[in-house]
Amino acid sequence: MINRMFKYNYLYSPNKSFFVRSLLAFLYLFAFEKLQTEAAPVYVDTQFELPSGFHIYKLAENSATGGSYDIVFDGQGRILVGDTTSVRRLQDKDKDGLYESYEVIATGLGGRGPQGLLVYGDSLYAVGGDGVQLYSGYESGGVLKHEGRLGARFNTGGDHAAHTLLRGFDGYIYLVTGDGGGIKNRTHITEESSPVLFERDASVFRFDQSGTRWECVSTGSRNPPSLGMNYLGEFFSMDSDMEWHVDLPFYRPVRLNHWIIGGDNGWHGVGALKPYQIDNVPGVVEVGRGSPNWGQFYEHNQFPERYRDSFFVCDYRWKSATSGGYNSTGRLVAFHLKLDGANWTGEMEEFAKGKPGGVDGNGTPINFGLVDLEIAPDGSLVFSDHNQGIWRLFYDPTNDYKKNGPPSLKPKHIVWPSDQAAFLKTLLTLPQPMSEWTRLQEVRGFELAKFDLGQALQEYVFVEKNPLRRRLRAFRLLASSFAELPTEFAKNFAGCSDPKLRGQAAWLLGIRGQKAEQPFLVDLLSDPDPFVRRRAAEALSRNSSQEASAALVDRLSDPVRMVRYTAMTALAHRSIDDWIDRALGSDDPQTVMRALIPAKYQRIKNKPKWVRVAFDKLLRADLNSSEDELDFLRVVQLNAAILNRDDPLLSKIGSRVLSTFPAKDRSVRWEQAVVLGQLGVNEAFSVMLAELLRESNYVTQFHLADCIADLAGGWTEAEQGQLADWVLSTQSGWFAELDGKGRQFPGFWQTVMRDLVERHGEALVARLDKINTNGSLHRLFFDWFGKRADSTDLLLKIYHNEKSQGAKLKLLNLVPRMDQDKMAAFLENELSQAPVHELRLALLTHLARTGQPTKRRSLFLQALLDGGDHTMIQSCAQRVFSDGQALGSYLAALTGKHSGIPAKVYARLLGHMSREPTLTEDLEAALQVLSGASREVYKTEPHWIWTSKREVAEEVFFRKIIQIPEGAGLIASVQGTCDNEFTLFVNGERIGHSNTWERPVRFSLNGKLKQGANHLAVEAANHGGPAGLLLRFEYLTSDGKLQFAVTDQSWRSSSNLFEGWKTATKLPPDWEAPLVLGSQLTGSWEGNANILKDTKVDVSRAERTAVMRHWAAWYKEEFGQALVLQQEGTVQFRDDAALHTVLMQAKGGDAKLGMKVYQKVGCHACHGSLPGKKGRIFGPDLAGVTLRMTRQELVDALIYPSKFVPERFKALLFETKSGEAFTGFMTQQTADSVTFTYNEDTRRLPVSEILRIRPQPMSLMPPKLLNTLSDKELTHLVGYLRSLK
Repeated sequence: MINRMFKYNYLYSPNKSFFVRSLLAFLYLFAFEKLQTEAAPVYVDTQFELPSGFHIYKLAENSATGGSYDIVFDGQGRILVGDTTSVRRLQDKDKDGLYESYEVIATGLGGRGPQGLLVYGDSLYAVGGDGVQLYSGYESGGVLKHEGRLGARFNTGGDHAAHTLLRGFDGYIYLVTGDGGGIKNRTHITEESSPVLFERDASVFRFDQSGTRWECVSTGSRNPPSLGMNYLGEFFSMDSDMEWHVDLPFYRPVRLNHWIIGGDNGWHGVGALKPYQIDNVPGVVEVGRGSPNWGQFYEHNQFPERYRDSFFVCDYRWKSATSGGYNSTGRLVAFHLKLDGANWTGEMEEFAKGKPGGVDGNGTPINFGLVDLEIAPDGSLVFSDHNQGIWRLFYDPTNDYKKNGPPSLKPKHIVWPSDQAAFLKTLLTLPQPMSEWTRLQEVRGFELAKFDLGQALQEYVFVEKNPLRRRLRAFRLLASSFAELPTEFAKNFAGCSDPKLRGQAAWLLGIRGQKAEQPFLVDLLSDPDPFVRRRAAEALSRNSSQEASAALVDRLSDPVRMVRYTAMTALAHRSIDDWIDRALGSDDPQTVMRALIPAKYQRIKNKPKWVRVAFDKLLRADLNSSEDELDFLRVVQLNAAILNRDDPLLSKIGSRVLSTFPAKDRSVRWEQAVVLGQLGVNEAFSVMLAELLRESNYVTQFHLADCIADLAGGWTEAEQGQLADWVLSTQSGWFAELDGKGRQFPGFWQTVMRDLVERHGEALVARLDKINTNGSLHRLFFDWFGKRADSTDLLLKIYHNEKSQGAKLKLLNLVPRMDQDKMAAFLENELSQAPVHELRLALLTHLARTGQPTKRRSLFLQALLDGGDHTMIQSCAQRVFSDGQALGSYLAALTGKHSGIPAKVYARLLGHMSREPTLTEDLEAALQVLSGASREVYKTEPHWIWTSKREVAEEVFFRKIIQIPEGAGLIASVQGTCDNEFTLFVNGERIGHSNTWERPVRFSLNGKLKQGANHLAVEAANHGGPAGLLLRFEYLTSDGKLQFAVTDQSWRSSSNLFEGWKTATKLPPDWEAPLVLGSQLTGSWEGNANILKDTKVDVSRAERTAVMRHWAAWYKEEFGQALVLQQEGTVQFRDDAALHTVLMQAKGGDAKLGMKVYQKVGCHACHGSLPGKKGRIFGPDLAGVTLRMTRQELVDALIYPSKFVPERFKALLFETKSGEAFTGFMTQQTADSVTFTYNEDTRRLPVSEILRIRPQPMSLMPPKLLNTLSDKELTHLVGYLRSLK
């Protein structure tokens, strides 16, 4: 009977005779034992901090293990390891006990992995490539056959991608993935029985051996690479923090999570829910900082009893919150867990870590960058060290290893007793039951049993005198045949006297899913033990049966929070209409409050009538405990928006919360502030300000300031002054000291400060002298200040009173926001005062950018001839181009050695072009205007175009045809604006519309362009004043090159329409070339810094050389003499293949020179890692990059930056319903608004205006960034990256 019942469970592989497999395994182990000789490891105990009696040595060097990612033991005790792209089976050919060689058995698994491996009979499951891959033929001993991917696609190979695989009690396979694994909606879920309705962020999945049936078991973590299963089949992970959020109000430390079935652990992209909030699962152990990797529960017997059932986890070298660099060596930690009612509690032990300056047996510094660990057949720990091989740690308090060597790694040969009781004891005490080597021993036991082992196990479970752990183990063996077990067994199992057994019975009934057994589960919901009640509620999250609804509603008032939570999530699987009346009719506040949560999990909104009934009832209820009060505040936060803002019920809620603010309980005070701000209770301003000024904790101050910023009124002039003084105080001290804070702290803090300035800027005007010109408050204040009617006059007054030249230079940066007529007169007057050189350059720069007429028309050309800094030359060149005058009109007014001699004027300008190659386009434009000569210019920067300079209300239409080569244009976009509005069409299809000229928009053209001719058409309108259209199209070619089409004279424009004008190949004669009004920051648009300021692209060196050659030839022809200039250099643009070769072969390199290259190409702007230079947070910190990436991985990342972009480094595209688009990084998300960084600024959009938010597939690192560097520069750059420890 037992053999029939277990025929298809995990113990048997249906494609080969078990006897043959077992015989081969036995012969292999016998031969291995005979051939093994005494090991010769080098023990390095003194280099580590270890518990007494433990010893450690390097089991395999990196030459054998490759990247040292996931590791696993197979059924014969052999080690498999991921080498970054394939699976290696390690070999000890010289029989010295160390692994020095390997064979590759599976390939095609992408980069940086595989990060999940599971040997299961004849199959190998691996996480790599495009998801979970299945390989067959493992028992043959050779190279495996790839059968294909199982289930939907997952992202793999990244820090936050898909990770661990393990085999569950039920014979199914479980997978954990980070928040970058491609998780959303029901992408991977195939079964209605899925305990989670919608997968979200990091999640645990359950699938059958064929990979056809997928459930999401639990969800809502950030990035837990580990997935551990304990002796009760419950899952745990050590979850990552977000180091960039340290010291922010929503920062959540690294913690140990319990994956409640059907639960949500509360992580969100920006922050996380607090552990006390009603709609998420709290952590088990809070760790602090860390960088968790893989882990496993210890169910062996070599270690002391203290470690039995401990969860061992690798903690990689964790990062500094501020720099992102690695701040420590790694460590191995152990969590000691205890079941306490319905919950698990625990403590963490730092089990092993390298000592400072420690080295391995070869003298190599120990990084201890631990990735994965496995429990070996002997009970020792084996763990992979990223790019440093594999370590082994074992326990031997008597030091017997010094005489006999370390314990053998091979599985022990089991002698099976003939006596049934002894046989069962042997079977039920086999160590590490989740391992493949123990599974095969269990298989052997089933094969050799002389009695009906299945029946014996069922009977064993019910014998009270049998040890509880063995009874649980007996059920564990039966669980893989859960569907075949008789109903009578399930019923009796649910009646066992021990709550742990009844809890397992609830789990069994849940996965069986048999309707006839539902009454057993309903009965267990009322069990006296909270663990059983919780497991029963979890089990009911696997079906939508209404029979259990009433019992689940009753459990919403359970005395144990976790039971209330799981009952709530189980109700989310049922139609709310069917049970809501019963819940809202209850007099218990917990029942009423929790009745409003399941809609969140169903991703629907509660009906307003439900919310009104609930709020009305809760306002009359006695919420006597802090837990009740916290739950009430959270329910308000989630449901207030369902009611109208002017609903009297919200006013009553606000009054109730205000009446008890500030509460004694710190957590309650925190949430009260949130609600008061969310509801806009202006009457709360005074008490919230008082609380802010009284609060000593800076993070809480941050939080209170954020909530106060939501209040639109309620203050007196004196109170507003107090708040302004507090804001000014944050310019120094904790808020200004960024060391130790998360890298996103400044962006989030500026978001709060911007809101405070918008509300309370008037109070800061009177305190203007106290605003630090070096801080962000200065910029935020003047952003607001520029909107005032008297801002220009006030700025001029401040400037004239200022004594410091440095302060004056900073004040000049505000010129673009002021009245341009007044500023032009002021700037020209200041120039006449013969200022010092640096101030003169700034005055010239800003005067050129105003676009206003000047008394001296030759001022800007003269400035070009006299020379200056990069910014001044650019601004003056753009102004000369914009003025549009030929050189002859300037000659008489020019002074100095270049005066009156055209050849010298042009030579001077071409000299600037040679020395300032990035200004080639601007200088060439000025040259063409001055000389009247022309050249087909390489266009990367758009220019403003229109039909005339008339400042009248009119409609104008534009057309252009662009040719797209084969294979190009799949990824494309357009960015631009129009003064005042425009609608864009591509090939006759409407793409988008914008009517806010001061804020450029970006529209995706992915899939919109076709091979060959593409018709671009624009309907534009001016409402008076300056008029212009500014567009830039970008698309990728098949070889990854970025190509452009911009607004310039090649377009055609008209005020007259004709039928089919959007796609016509030929245009009427009245469609003429437009007037080019100037570059993007010119004339009337100079004052708006948002105009495509991030779109300027350097002309490559090869193209610059072509420009210089053209003008040198023109110069010689025009003046009869050769142009002699300092050349930029001889380095030519190289293709990717040549660049790849140089980088792969680069050796040595001067780190100091490499730092200059790093700065030259602008790497620090996104990645930091440059002393004295602040970068933005748009890319990963590169500290330690050469340690955590192989040379191949690093080179690929440098040359093909978009090949793999981790989710957290993908910029987001924010598209509005009005047609605007912004690319940035989210810094705050509430029910009402979304805030994000945009062009080094912050912007907040109401949720009601947002069409969609989606990640950009491309890396922010430009392609071809390194292709013009010399061999030496590349070598030095690699040397610098290597120095970043």
